[in-house]
Amino acid sequence: MKKILISLLFIVLLTIPAYINNIINNEVSIKQQELLKKGIKVEEIQNNSNYFVFRKKYSLILVDSEKLFSLQNKAAQALNLKRYTNNTRFEAEVNLIQYPFIVQEDINFSLTAVNTTLQKEINESEFRDKIKAFIKNKGIVLNIVLDNFSFASAKLKDINLELKEKENSLGAIIKGLKLQIHNEKDFSYALKELSFKADLAAANKNTKTQFLIKNVDYSYKEKEKFNITEESSLGKMNFSLAVNKKEVLAFEFSNSKSTSNVDTNLNNINLSSKSTTGNIHFYFLDKMKDVKLDLLDTNIKVNLKDINLQAITRLYDLYTSQEYEQKDLERELEKVINAGLIFDIEHLNIASFNLNIMNQNIHFKDVKLDSKMSLEKNTIEMNTYALEALKEKVLAKINFEVNTSDLEKNVLTFPIIGQVLPLFKNKKDKSILESEYKNKQFFINNNRIF
Repeated sequence: MKKILISLLFIVLLTIPAYINNIINNEVSIKQQELLKKGIKVEEIQNNSNYFVFRKKYSLILVDSEKLFSLQNKAAQALNLKRYTNNTRFEAEVNLIQYPFIVQEDINFSLTAVNTTLQKEINESEFRDKIKAFIKNKGIVLNIVLDNFSFASAKLKDINLELKEKENSLGAIIKGLKLQIHNEKDFSYALKELSFKADLAAANKNTKTQFLIKNVDYSYKEKEKFNITEESSLGKMNFSLAVNKKEVLAFEFSNSKSTSNVDTNLNNINLSSKSTTGNIHFYFLDKMKDVKLDLLDTNIKVNLKDINLQAITRLYDLYTSQEYEQKDLERELEKVINAGLIFDIEHLNIASFNLNIMNQNIHFKDVKLDSKMSLEKNTIEMNTYALEALKEKVLAKINFEVNTSDLEKNVLTFPIIGQVLPLFKNKKDKSILESEYKNKQFFINNNRIF
């Protein structure tokens, strides 16, 4: 009896890998058909499977980018993606353990060849040899992790590409790009660094461009259609452009966090978003006239409320179907507007505001703003005269507050501020503007302006 049990167990153990192999082959066949419907042709080019491991290599060819990228969309057509992506080739190395049955990584996707149009442009580039070597050496590799044959997570192999020929150079870095998917309504991604730099010389003119993003985190959770939470954070983002070693444009954004929520309340939808930013810097130079703007510790919360649930659902369903005419979209948008809504800036606080125009400086501390705008229910049709008709249905209040001492100091630098100074009212050490728009009339501190 003992020998029989051992024999049966042995037979079962021998059968399991074959059974698992059959499951995997069936799943691969299904995925091949699904990908073909999306414009990707998949062919097996190598089989190194054994008793314990399913190990195969596949060729993937993008044969119809219209299907993959939904190129009936006008924006996608404008990018001319079809011309540059059709017949792009990839390679997939699939490694799945058949016994014990643990479906984990490893599926590696790598770019093996670009299409003829893009290849022609590469051949005409002075960096052609290094770009070809980068592709040949599998410089772009995406690692996929499966969970029960479904996409669970992905990680892009770090990229550090440097191209240099004579006086010209290009560089790109991608580090720590990861995507985690629980399902299509619950996913997140992270990025440690994305950067690009170009140093190009032509006709006695040197142009240097730099772009950098660091420490990005994003998460999305959708419990149901209009019950959504998004969270994001950004360590740093900057861009700079210099011509002949002189900076002409610069932008920096750092230490930012934001949260957005969408939820329903009876028959309405409400959207809310709040964010904080440590530093915003902007610089622009035009014909020796420079402008600098610096904002420190900015936080803002905005709300879009009382949007009619039925009307916005119809608009959303029509737009996401991608099978609509412009007039149908305008008709559904009109219904959303007709139902009325409320938009408010609950608060906008800036710890420090500094604007420098040609060495003339405006500086404010503790700037505060809040506003509320409501659009009443209406029967306005979206046509040439819609904006004028909407003015009668809009109610708005905006409150603005700054330090009185800052306002008075800035008059010395920009005398034009003195012309609006009488519109403010003082409250202790603060200067306040309380404005209101109603019945097509605009008031500041209860004084009608127009």
